[in-house]
Parts: sequence; C-alpha cells; structure tokens
Amino acid sequence: MNMRNFARVVFLLVGVLGLTAAGFTFERVDYGEPVRFAKGKELRFPDLRLRYLGAREIPAAGKVPGVRMEDFVVTGRRGAQKITWMNGPGKAVPVVFTVAAENYVLELGQSVGQAKPLAADEAVVWPEKRYRELLAAPR
Repeated sequence: MNMRNFARVVFLLVGVLGLTAAGFTFERVDYGEPVRFAKGKELRFPDLRLRYLGAREIPAAGKVPGVRMEDFVVTGRRGAQKITWMNGPGKAVPVVFTVAAENYVLELGQSVGQAKPLAADEAVVWPEKRYRELLAAPR
C-alpha cells in the first residue's frame, strides 16, 4: 500500500470513529425486513433514511387507556419530515408517509410480512404498493 492510500484509510477510520464516538451510527437496510432502531442510529433504506427520536406517552385517564407514540425523522432527497407512530388501545396502526412522491409504510409492533410480533425496538418499512399487495394476499 502506498503512502497516499494509507493516508486515505487512516483518514476514513478516524472519521468513522469520530462519528461513532459522537453517538452517530447507521445501518443499511432493505424494505420489508425487521430492523432494530435506537436513538442516534440512522437506518438507510434505498430511497430514504429513518432516524429514531424517542418515545412519549399520553397517560391513561379513567377508563380511557394511554397512548404510546414513537417519533422518527424521515429524510429523502427533497428534505426531512417528522412522523409519529401511535399505539392506541390494543392496536398498533402503521404510519403512511411520502418521500419524493412515493408512499411508504412504517410498522412497529406487528408486520404483515412477519408471523410473530416485532420486538419493542424493531421496525419494518415497506413501499406502500408492496404493503397493500401483502395485505390482499391470501393467508
């Protein structure tokens, strides 16, 4: 390895270590696959990036059950937007969002492509068209 290539490798490693030390990590993932999310971790899908911001809760009031919300930032070629997934009374509802004129679905709790429930720190993202095809498919 010549000196120029060695310097490039060292520069790259220092940059990666610096980002990791600052709490920033990323993972390349595919649509339809369960992926683990955490604060400071960016999930890079083919057409978008998803970053977890954190959870918040609306406490139960009398007989009305509480609601848990999970906040994410979705970034595409044309900017970023905040989306919120909510787990209402006994129901995990997917979130539909749009990036660059394409619709996608974020699932937490349960996925149409998985037989078992997702872990509390797992998510699945689908292009909406594929998600709808799976919903309509016989089981």
